[in-house]
Amino acid sequence: MELKQIPDGATSFECQGKKYFVHKTLSFNRFEKLKEFSLEFGYSADIKTIMLGLRKAWDFINISKFADTAVQLHNLMSSIVNLEQKTDVSIRIAALFISEESEDTTVYDENLMSEKINLWGKEYDVTFFFMFAISVVPSFLPVYKIVTQDFSLKNNLIEKIVNDRDQSQNFTQQNSTKIEDNGAI
Repeated sequence: MELKQIPDGATSFECQGKKYFVHKTLSFNRFEKLKEFSLEFGYSADIKTIMLGLRKAWDFINISKFADTAVQLHNLMSSIVNLEQKTDVSIRIAALFISEESEDTTVYDENLMSEKINLWGKEYDVTFFFMFAISVVPSFLPVYKIVTQDFSLKNNLIEKIVNDRDQSQNFTQQNSTKIEDNGAI
């Protein structure tokens, strides 16, 4: 079965015989959840977050900050466990704004959110929900770009240092061979 797609900017859609409405505003209770989910969205474990965290732990080990290393590794493990136990936070963010006609939008109900998400997952592609979450958490993309760029810059710097070191070693080896060949030693 091919999954359906919800067009960008849709204000409603049907799924499993139910009509859902996409709202632009939230109640106070759902806004509190949005704040929590937004933090999780920005800090949830993905491969880049894990690699940056491992790199930071590595750096702490290199300067003998073992307590900081332990905290960093614990945080990474918690992020991974949270990732395995929950529906992706971007979908949960979208669920805050999308409701059935009869749904009380002033209340946040974890079970109801899970039911909606499970129904959507049987019929729809994830793109609309993910893009919607990005649009309501405006700080996510700039931070993601900074982290990605920072990670790339660090990798490029490390690569340059390793290449410079290797070239220096090759130069030293070549010159010491030339000196030996000339009988100077």
